[in-house]
Amino acid sequence: MQQLLVTVIVRVIALFTVIPVHEFGHALVSYKLGDPTAKNQGRLTLNPIAHLDPLGSLCMLLTGIGWGKTPINPYFYRNQKKGLALTALAGPMANVLLALVLIALVKVMSLVALMVPALLGSAFYLFLIQMLGLIAQINISIAVINLLPVPPFDGFRILAFFVPAHVTYKLQEYQTYISLAVLMLLLLGFLDWPIQFLTGFIYKGLGFLTGFIDLIARAIV
Repeated sequence: MQQLLVTVIVRVIALFTVIPVHEFGHALVSYKLGDPTAKNQGRLTLNPIAHLDPLGSLCMLLTGIGWGKTPINPYFYRNQKKGLALTALAGPMANVLLALVLIALVKVMSLVALMVPALLGSAFYLFLIQMLGLIAQINISIAVINLLPVPPFDGFRILAFFVPAHVTYKLQEYQTYISLAVLMLLLLGFLDWPIQFLTGFIYKGLGFLTGFIDLIARAIV
């Protein structure tokens, strides 16, 4: 029961942080490339309400896999193929950056707890640290999933930059079937191992980048 409660809390928090950050990343880069569509529709914001999609939100709460909707218009880009790839990459990268911030925050809070013994006895404080760590992992997982090189994921638009147009068009013809197949594989757990492996690898990499906090902790404690 406790684990279920933790899962629900994490997914609700993720819905209002992970998805908006991801979609804001798309909107910001698209705007920087000359596309005012997201800004004109009020999507160039971190306000979660602006980015939530009903079906995507429900899926996030039920399965931990969700999405939002960021309107873009590639006709504003000087180079449409490159612009689409950069805009697509921005979403996952925004999640990775948020994960980096959260991992650093977890380390700082852990250091503070070691310096203030009363915090080690605070169930809420320790629970908060656990939540932040889990949300960091979800950010990375969402980034990894979105980098799958098949439609409708961001990875497909990145792949389209490197492959001939006829390959892209052929994949788009079967987008509905591919999307359903990948969604089923995700829900049935067949992609769990590679996603968990890549998530863990990136998490360790971000842990390395925040290693200076560990050095400070060793020097102080």
